Amino acid sequence: QEDIICNSNVAFRLESVIMNEQMYLIKMSASNEGHLIQEKYIKDSHRQMEDISIRILFGRLMCDMGQWDQSQHFFENLLNNLNYYNEDLAKIERSLDEVLQWKEAQKYYDRAYNRIMNTKSIRIKDLAYILFDIGEILHLQGRYEEAREYFE
Repeated sequence: QEDIICNSNVAFRLESVIMNEQMYLIKMSASNEGHLIQEKYIKDSHRQMEDISIRILFGRLMCDMGQWDQSQHFFENLLNNLNYYNEDLAKIERSLDEVLQWKEAQKYYDRAYNRIMNTKSIRIKDLAYILFDIGEILHLQGRYEEAREYFE
């Protein structure tokens, strides 16, 4: 349970989680590791994508954090505000495609779930995979309570 939770420029180390029927007791401690994690992410991402601009990296960070709507809006604004011959156009369009693929995947998982639930003999194994994948998408969006319900 050595997770680091980052939000609002504050980082917390998750020390423990105790669950009972009525509540969760979450013990966290403030950490100065958030800045280091952010720097490492930027350096690693920059290394993976040599010629990428900071603007594109920022939009991809939002996508990686599960903030797909914000990332989509950011990339669409970049597309609308760049001149036609800007070298970032192809990279922006590719990044926007990745954001849209996540959103599209969620739509298809929901359809598959409904289709399986409306059949006479429910295929438990297939249903488990779909529920897990829906939970994963919700988790990436930061909708942790909803994700937990799918994982259960």
